[in-house]
Amino acid sequence: MLQRTKLKKINKDEKMRKMFVSLIMEGKTQREAINIIIPNKENLSKDFYKTLSWKKIRYEVLKESKGRCCLCGRRAKDGVVLQVDHIIPLSVDWSKRLDKNNLQVLCEDCNFGKMNKDTSDWR
Repeated sequence: MLQRTKLKKINKDEKMRKMFVSLIMEGKTQREAINIIIPNKENLSKDFYKTLSWKKIRYEVLKESKGRCCLCGRRAKDGVVLQVDHIIPLSVDWSKRLDKNNLQVLCEDCNFGKMNKDTSDWR
């Protein structure tokens, strides 16, 4: 999305507009503020998985599941890689990215089979 188009979208939404003004007051450039409020989608999830917020909640969810896949019940000691899955995918609802109620542990096999087409909650 072009910067000008993003700025028009921000101006139409009161919450986004307030956030934009706040970021400018903090010293962000207009371009930086726009990209914080409406990030480029291709970098969004890649960068998200590197954040401390994600790593913390991921650890909590893995711990609560006792290291088991919610679908097949296998564990890392069974030779599977465990992943924390977004029940409602990020591509569908970005706002649920850190919602613990939207997270479940799936092994790599189960998660790849699910992809972003299925919203089954296996907990």
